[in-house]
Amino acid sequence: MTFLQKILDILTIGIKEIGHASLVVSGGTSLISVFKGLSESDLDWEKVSITLVDNRIVPKESLDDNEHLIKTKFLIKNAEKAKFISLHESSMGVFQKLLPFNLVLLGMGEDGHFASIFPDMVGDKRFLDLNEPPNIFKVSKRGIPCVPRITMNLSLITNSKNIILVVSNDKKKDILRDAKANKVYPVYWLLNQEKTPVEIIME
Repeated sequence: MTFLQKILDILTIGIKEIGHASLVVSGGTSLISVFKGLSESDLDWEKVSITLVDNRIVPKESLDDNEHLIKTKFLIKNAEKAKFISLHESSMGVFQKLLPFNLVLLGMGEDGHFASIFPDMVGDKRFLDLNEPPNIFKVSKRGIPCVPRITMNLSLITNSKNIILVVSNDKKKDILRDAKANKVYPVYWLLNQEKTPVEIIME
């Protein structure tokens, strides 16, 4: 089964079970080919809600805005009918109605971060402690580009039936190997939680 077909199967099951499905995605260039394939796929997109796991707080017309990426690379063609839920403009109550998500599709940075949870945030319980309430937080300037961000915490991300982590180059694959046993990397906490198993896809 291809990566693309796996995503479509998960969403199809969600629609069959309760009449709708939810997909939470990361931005970034590593998933653009997947977004293209999804946009051209036959699915009952009117019954699918799509949102972002995190975003950069930048002007909407900025190329660094993940919403812009999703709307121009994913929510086109067949997938244009999907419902997009803005991380910036929606309350937690909106997201709670979707829980558990059907699928969270994550990428990973070369410093072992996922979503917008960076290494210097590992000690902050709000982000990686599963005993914390599911929530969405604004984050001060971090990452590349170094801008303010908004992100789901691990408690919210793991409130999902399926999690897939896409690792897209050799440097990230090396980091991933280290991160499985090294708590300084945010992705350690994702990989070692037992709430929702993480499937790793090497691209």
